[in-house]
Amino acid sequence: GLNATGNATANASSTASPSTANATFDTIIVPASFSPPDGVVCITPPFARGSSKVSISLVDSVFSEDEVFYDFIEEALVFTAEPDVGPLTGGFPIVITGINFINSTLLACRFRSANSNIVVSGSMTTFIS
Repeated sequence: GLNATGNATANASSTASPSTANATFDTIIVPASFSPPDGVVCITPPFARGSSKVSISLVDSVFSEDEVFYDFIEEALVFTAEPDVGPLTGGFPIVITGINFINSTLLACRFRSANSNIVVSGSMTTFIS
């Protein structure tokens, strides 16, 4: 699928060599590589906020005409987490404030330290944008 992490993955079935793959975001062409068994991976280019049609070219400059879109969004900026302390056992709800949050069932918080990297779904967290 397509995501907002900067990588775009699309499904493709071909025996074409990896050196012939390209992707377009509207009119911007970027290199792509095969991701077995049937995917193509490319790096998203800088783009204005909004939706872009994505096409894949496996041979020459013939691009797919499928209706697949990638949404470019503003990066979410976090200002505060309240409270900013809690028990080591976890399970404590917090409120995150910031801008450019998108109301989605995919919201999650990542807690990182030198010793761990934990991702928690948005069900225990309130996001305020």
